[in-house]
Amino acid sequence: MLAKDRNEALSFGRFLDHTCVSRDEMLTTAGRFTGQRAAGRHVLAIQDTTEFNFPCHAASESGFGRSGNDRDLGLFLHPTIAVDAVHGGMIGLVGAQVLNRRDAKVDGLKQRTIEEKESCRWLFAADEASEMLAGASVVHGSALELWKALEQFELFSITISQA
Repeated sequence: MLAKDRNEALSFGRFLDHTCVSRDEMLTTAGRFTGQRAAGRHVLAIQDTTEFNFPCHAASESGFGRSGNDRDLGLFLHPTIAVDAVHGGMIGLVGAQVLNRRDAKVDGLKQRTIEEKESCRWLFAADEASEMLAGASVVHGSALELWKALEQFELFSITISQA
């Protein structure tokens, strides 16, 4: 829940609708605060992509693009978080990209440059983490690789099956 009552929810909505507030600025501010908290620490920069499907909103004018199943409306969020590599605690959000597939499916993926591909998000997130976490010792990796490394803290365990 983002608000304790309707008035607080309306205030939050007005804040988000203000012309001086943007998604990019909120993410940059969060990344800078995370970078300050991470300074001098050994940090894992973990990134992964999650998908949000909205199958019941097909008739809405919400601006969502195609989800992964190419049927439902949805979008993809690719966040990077900073985790303390020594103690296992989360330090904060480093940054995120929102992918909204509004255009038709693209053919000829092999002929496109990396900057034209959605997979560029992995490189962009690594660059963003290097910038935001400049004061920390940073190790980059996919969520799976880094979660495996964090199992040593016995906070959780994962099972990996290979086909």
